[in-house]
Amino acid sequence: MTMLKKITAVLLIAVMISGACYALPIDVSGEDFENEACLVTALQIMSNYSDNTFRGEMSVKRGELADIAVKMLGYKADYIESGIYFKDVPASDKNRNSIYMAAALGIMLGTDEYIFEPDVPIKVNEAATVMVRVLGYGDYANQNGGYSSGHMKVAVQKDILSGLNDGAKTLTRGEAAKMIFNTLTAQRLRQVSFGDTTRFEANDEHTLLKDIFDVYEIEGIAEEDSKA
Repeated sequence: MTMLKKITAVLLIAVMISGACYALPIDVSGEDFENEACLVTALQIMSNYSDNTFRGEMSVKRGELADIAVKMLGYKADYIESGIYFKDVPASDKNRNSIYMAAALGIMLGTDEYIFEPDVPIKVNEAATVMVRVLGYGDYANQNGGYSSGHMKVAVQKDILSGLNDGAKTLTRGEAAKMIFNTLTAQRLRQVSFGDTTRFEANDEHTLLKDIFDVYEIEGIAEEDSKA
């Protein structure tokens, strides 16, 4: 008896080869975030642990999300002098440079003037706000409801929250992988004219995945014959 197995797949050029993923974590097979974890680790936006596990159930902390956001924009996390100071982010914090860069870029702010709380787990809706800013819609969201209702409207419109449920719960690494994928493949808002007349534009031709990582997605059907 021949069984035709139809597999719906997203083929990510330069990331996935012959159905295999570079640096595939050993604990994501069969998880609903398997493909997303494959992508974010291949692009080095998120990292596996030293034992090559992804640990999708673990929470994402604020300092970690700052590092993720900076990497999504293609920046190298170098320390920049911006006049911003967080007294709870010591030089020994591995995400220190990313935290200060994210703050300088305006994509992730402190919880108070001099407080960032890098080790506090971040909630789904808070992370979605950061992703809205990463995509360039921060000012638009501020003008259309502000924090956080305006940001949540954009997050829903751009499918940043697709596959995620409770926005008030703590974001897990598996959920972060989904959110990152949604953001990478969403239309980014770009300034296309300057000077006296400024104009912004968003379309399917410009996503972070294409513009920053030079990766293009193709949706298709992979068919596999197996005999039993």
